[in-house]
Amino acid sequence: MTAHNLIVPDSLAQICRRSCTNSTRKTIASKSLGSTSPREYAQRTARLEVPGSSHAKSFTPSLRQAAVTWRVATSRRKSLKVLAVDPAQMFDFEAKAQRTLEVKAKLHIGIVGFGNFGQFIATRFVSQGHKVSCTSRTDYSTEAAQMGVTYFNSADDFCEDHPDVVILATSILSTEVVLGNLPVQRLRQSTLFVDVLSVKMFPRQLLLQRLPVQCDILCTHPMFGPESGKDSWDGLTFVYDPVRVNPSKGNRIDGVERIKIFLDIWEQEGCKMVEM
Repeated sequence: MTAHNLIVPDSLAQICRRSCTNSTRKTIASKSLGSTSPREYAQRTARLEVPGSSHAKSFTPSLRQAAVTWRVATSRRKSLKVLAVDPAQMFDFEAKAQRTLEVKAKLHIGIVGFGNFGQFIATRFVSQGHKVSCTSRTDYSTEAAQMGVTYFNSADDFCEDHPDVVILATSILSTEVVLGNLPVQRLRQSTLFVDVLSVKMFPRQLLLQRLPVQCDILCTHPMFGPESGKDSWDGLTFVYDPVRVNPSKGNRIDGVERIKIFLDIWEQEGCKMVEM
C-alpha cells in the first residue's frame, strides 16, 4: 500500500511543533482530503512530514474516524446559507410581553345586584372578554351561568374572589343598606367602586363616607337602560366622575390605568363619553 505524504503549511507546521498529537494530526490531515472519500481515506496510511521536527509519525484511522474527519473537512468547504433574518428563540419575549399586556387589559368585574340592569351591562362586559362575577339577594345563578358569569350566593365569597372593579347596580333606596352589608374588608384595599345610579350627589357622598381611603371611586350615570340600549349603545350618553383615584398599591393594575380600561368598555360600545 502506497504511503501518501501530506505537505503541511508553515502555520500548521508551527501548531504541530507545539503539540503533535494524533488529534492535531488528524485535523491537519483533514484539510488536504480534497475529493477523497471516507473509505479511501481510511485505506491510506498517512504520514505527516513537518520540516525540522522529529515528531512525524504514521497513523491509520478507522473507517468511523475517517468518516467523521471527512464530513468536517468537506462541510467547511460549503458556503453558508441564510435561512432566517430573525430566527426563532426558545423564549419569545415580545410575544410574552404582549400576552401580559392583554391579560392586564382585561378586568375582573364584580356586580352587586344582578337584576335587569346588572344583567344588561354584564352581557357587554363578557362580550369584550372581561371576567364577570356577581352576587345578589335573589338567586340568579341560572341566568348568570347562561351568560358566562360566576354567581356567588354569599357576599363573603364574592369579595374573596377579589374583583378589580365592584359595580353597585342596586336601586337608589337599597344602595346604602347593600353597601353596609358588603364585607369590604375582604376585598383588596385598592378595589375600584363604581355606581350606576341615576343620581350623583347621594352615591358620591355615601361612597366617600363608607369606603376606606385606599379604595378608588368612580361615579357614573349611563343615560340609557335595557330598553333604550338593548340593540346598541352607539351614540348613547355615558356620564362619569372619577371621584378618587389612587396610584397602584399592590393591585395588578394601576388605579389610573384600571379606570381607563373600564371607561374604554363603554367607549368601545360607541357611547358618548361625558366627564362631569
